[in-house]
This record gives sequence, C-alpha cells and structure tokens, in this order.
Amino acid sequence: MGSIAEKLTYLNETKVALREAINHAGGNITTTTPFRQYVNWVREQGATLSLDFENQQYITRNTETMFPDSLGENIITFTRASGGGRFNAQGVYEWLPADQPRIDFDPVTGEAKGLLIEEQRTNLVRRSNAIGGVGWITSSTLVTTNAVLAPDGSLTGSSFSHNAGGSGYLYQAITYAGGSGDITLSVYAKSSSGAGTFYMRLFEQGGVAPSVFTNSPVFTLTGQWQRFSFTKKLTESDRTSLQMVLVSGVGMVVDVWGAQLEVGPFPTSYIPTTDAQVTRAADVASVNVLSPWYRADEGTLVVEASTFGNRPAWAYAQLWNSTTTTGDRIALTRVQGTGVSANITTGGVVQVSSSGADPAAVKAALAFRENDVAVSVNGAPVVVDSSAVLPVSVNRMVIGRSAATDTYLNGHIRSIRYYPRRLSDESLVELTTP
Repeated sequence: MGSIAEKLTYLNETKVALREAINHAGGNITTTTPFRQYVNWVREQGATLSLDFENQQYITRNTETMFPDSLGENIITFTRASGGGRFNAQGVYEWLPADQPRIDFDPVTGEAKGLLIEEQRTNLVRRSNAIGGVGWITSSTLVTTNAVLAPDGSLTGSSFSHNAGGSGYLYQAITYAGGSGDITLSVYAKSSSGAGTFYMRLFEQGGVAPSVFTNSPVFTLTGQWQRFSFTKKLTESDRTSLQMVLVSGVGMVVDVWGAQLEVGPFPTSYIPTTDAQVTRAADVASVNVLSPWYRADEGTLVVEASTFGNRPAWAYAQLWNSTTTTGDRIALTRVQGTGVSANITTGGVVQVSSSGADPAAVKAALAFRENDVAVSVNGAPVVVDSSAVLPVSVNRMVIGRSAATDTYLNGHIRSIRYYPRRLSDESLVELTTP
C-alpha cells in the first residue's frame, strides 16, 4: 500500500466501514455527511446523559460500562399545572393536557424547535378565538366570524374590513386595575385581499386621568398566518380598564385569530379563552435521579437552546443541591444584556461566573474539575478559571429554570448532554460551533 491511490482506496473503505458501524449502532450518517460528523457522533456516545428534545431521544448510561441504563421520557420529571399550547410537526396549533411536555415545531418549516419552557402567563382577552363576536365591539366594520381556517385547523378565524371612510376597527374592553409595567398584545393575522397593512392599539382608561393610547408599528400582511405583537408600558395610576383594538388598513380584508393580552415584556405561546380569562401555568422540568450517569469530581455540560424572552437571569441547565440553603450549583446561565455564563457556587460562595456574548440561540459547554473550569459559547475560544472548588454534592438537574430565583427560560431546549469527564478545550469549541 505504497502509492497515494492505494492509500486513498484504503481510507475510503475504512470510512465506508465506519459509516456502516455507526448507522448499525443507531446513527444517521450518509455518503455525503462530512467526516467531522462521524467524529461528533462517536464523541456524543461518550455522554452518560443525552436529552435530545429535537429528536425526542433520551438516554442515561452508566459511567463505568457506558451501556444504556435508561431510555425514554421517564428520565425527566415534568409538571405543568394547566394545559399548554404548541405547534405540532404538521404545523397545526394544539392545546396539550396538564403535565405533558411541549415539543414545539416551526409551523412554516416543520423544524423541531425543542422542549418549550415558559413562565406562567394569563390571557386577559375573553373569547379570543371568536374575534368580532359576542363581547367584541365594532366600528365602521364588517365582521364575519367562523369564516377562515385558523392555525389550529378549525373554522374559527374571523374576517373584518371597514365599511365606511377611513379604517375599520374592532375592540374589547378589559377590566384591569393592575400596576405599572409592561403588557403585550398579540394576534395571528393575514390578508384575504392581497398584501396590505394592519396595526393594533392599546388604551388605558378610567379614573380622573384621560385615556392614553399607544399604536403598534404598522404591520405588513401576507396571505399566510403570522403572529404580530407589540408591548406597551402602562403608566396610568388610576387605571380601571384597557381596550385592545385591531385596526384594518383602508381597502383591506384582515383575517384574525388568537388574540392575547398578557402582563409581561414579550409574548408567550397562545392561550385560548372562551367566556373567562385563562392562565397557563409554568413548565417545570428536571432530572431527579443522577445515578449512575453523574460524576461529582469532574464533568462537562453541553446545552443547545434558544430564548425569546427578556429576563434578568435564568438557567439553561443547572446541576443543583436542593437540600441546601446556600444554592450550591453548577449551571449554564444567561444573564440578559450581559451574556451566557458558567456559574459554579459552593457553600454559598460563587466560584466561577464568566460571561460572554448574549445570543438568542446558543450552543454552550461548561467543563469542570477542581481548579480547572472552562466554558465556550457558539464556538468562541474558551474562558478558563483555575481556582474553583466544586460543590460536594448536587442531587438533581433543573432544566430551563433558575431554581434559586424561580425564573424561567421562555424559550426552547434543543438538547442537553453530560460527559463524566472534563473534555479538552478544543472539544468544547468543536461541540459549540454553530
């Protein structure tokens, strides 16, 4: 095997044999897959905890034998005290029962986004799927309810347009005497009359103060359902009610469905209502049994996730000791406006708290052992710390939530992996490169 041709033939035959072996073991390697993915697949098999929410595959392995110890969703403890909405793989919005995890999909591309984790929210709008019907008020507007197929596949979308000069609008008055702060209005909308414009308006009313209103940006509609939202900071101290208003452009026929008004600085997944306001509870997920996959003296935590909310701080994944009052933890955390950080706290003392970029979508890895910690985010060079004392013990992994402050991710977890060793700095960069 001295010639270059002979060597290339040998390497190609080796690659074919390796591909066949990987696929026989459960991989999905094709003839066009870059060889780097072969290496990544082999490396991933070294993870003793693999939570692949994108593909809905969940495995724990013994740190000694590396044979699967447990398979399936039973690895994860999940609760939500109410139902919750998501888009399924067919692009249809659906409401899942309480305590059922929501694997969310992009309604346009069908791509799996991962496990949806959200804080508790309440939709203040009543009859949110019957816009323009009972409980709604119209002005210079023609409204037809139950006229259009909605994102949930039902014939509950409404169409409205102006029937006089200027714009047509419809609105709902909502009793609300809450304090100042952000409130967010959202609705699904499209056009039945070609591309055009549409906007929303929110009034504060009541007491001795005059009415105060704020307009959303002007949105451009297409023939496809899109969700539009805007956020207003409430100001009136003697407020008794709000009005949410939907306004069509001149000559426009606007289809609408799924109106939502919720307290908070960003929209969360849609909460359908009928005659009363509805609250969706928070999603609570954890891995409560760390044996046999966790190793206390060293390890590597790798997370792929995305966020859509603005919160001071939350954790993508957090190894935590719930029996202490000092908040001992090993965590990958995002601090809004500061960046993704590795946080190791022992005996109430922060050992490591490094920050980097602040992306909405993240691949992050935290490798740790005594006095040897490194973190990489989205393929960036590692940030190291050589003076860290690890917690004596942790007893669970909390997913998408900062256990100490009870703040939630408001986003998607695509995957979480744990390796029972401190991976090299080079491996951290490779594992997190987008």
